[in-house]
Amino acid sequence: MRTPLPDHLPARATLLPFALATVVCSFAAVVPGGAACTVHETAVQPQEEEAEDVAVRNHLAYEVAVPTFAALAASADLFTQSLTTLDADPTAAHLVAAQDGWRALRLAWKRSRVLGFGPAKAIEAQVDWVPANLERVEEAIAARTFDAAAIQKLGTSARGFLALEYLLFDAQAGNVVVLDAFLGSPDRRALARALASDLAVAFGEISAAWDPQRGDYAGELAGAGEDSTAYPTSKNAVDALVNESIFVVEYVLGDELAKPLGLRNDGVAQPDLVIAGRSDASLADSIAQIESFQVVYTGAMPTDASLDDAGAAKTTKGGLSDLVRARGSASLDDDVRAATQAAIDALRAVPPPLRTAIQQDPASVQRAYDSVRVLKNLLASDVATKLGATLSFNDNDGD
Repeated sequence: MRTPLPDHLPARATLLPFALATVVCSFAAVVPGGAACTVHETAVQPQEEEAEDVAVRNHLAYEVAVPTFAALAASADLFTQSLTTLDADPTAAHLVAAQDGWRALRLAWKRSRVLGFGPAKAIEAQVDWVPANLERVEEAIAARTFDAAAIQKLGTSARGFLALEYLLFDAQAGNVVVLDAFLGSPDRRALARALASDLAVAFGEISAAWDPQRGDYAGELAGAGEDSTAYPTSKNAVDALVNESIFVVEYVLGDELAKPLGLRNDGVAQPDLVIAGRSDASLADSIAQIESFQVVYTGAMPTDASLDDAGAAKTTKGGLSDLVRARGSASLDDDVRAATQAAIDALRAVPPPLRTAIQQDPASVQRAYDSVRVLKNLLASDVATKLGATLSFNDNDGD
């Protein structure tokens, strides 16, 4: 029998299992300023650990994941409405409103990334493929067929955020050029509206999958080890949370910072590799993803009263932090919290946009990279070891 959940929650629908490729973590690289893989402090009784695990899974499932994906779906609906307005009346004001809607939706998506296992994993490539195939986007405009079936046939590289970014933004030429293109082509506006609707459908499906009243994937996570198809053991759920945390932090480190900074190209900056460079959303993307980890680690949503003026969580509140402390590692928990906030602060200190900062102020980008790397090493070594997580292979590392 699974541990009873709050009375208002219904029975769950059964979902397909979520498979994890596993590789045992035997050691971790250590960098200057980083943290080594160590064993921390006192042992805790297994019963106490399991009780803490249940509480954390319930909190992250119902109090973090469900509202996060509901907000994502709501933001997608608002964005779609802004594209409908722009299509009907292509003015400068409506273009700016659509751009603001795109930015808001992208932040909502990036802030959900550490919860990107399960239902979200199935649509990840569809909504956020890097890079967009711009020729394919132009071909889609010329085809003049914009129903849902036609959009689905475009392939991942001509759908999602970056295809829409191509249509809505031009950071160098400016909004005058973007608006002229829309004014001159109703088909261009129609494709933008169809792509926005495609996103709204995808995000609506994720929200429905997690919703306790519908798919209730939240129940799969909360019921791990008791009555869960996706997570036959409690460890499976911890593995998913830890691996997705490491994946997201490594993605920021490698793809969003190391590549454009030139750390994979003999130190030669590559501004063309900045992701979301047409909208200059790159730094906001990186910050939002580290914040996504911060929420899952502390259990505190950004609107919670437990956040201080700087946005850092004051107390433990049902996140992975609780599991680290339950296993006797208060000092490790303090280190992870400090490293997380340091990474966010370092990213915020980079003068925007990233495409110019990597050339004009590379030292600030290097500092951000170094801070994120410290956090990554803590997660991949100490946290994974302390929580007994089996790590999946990941090639996004910026080392």
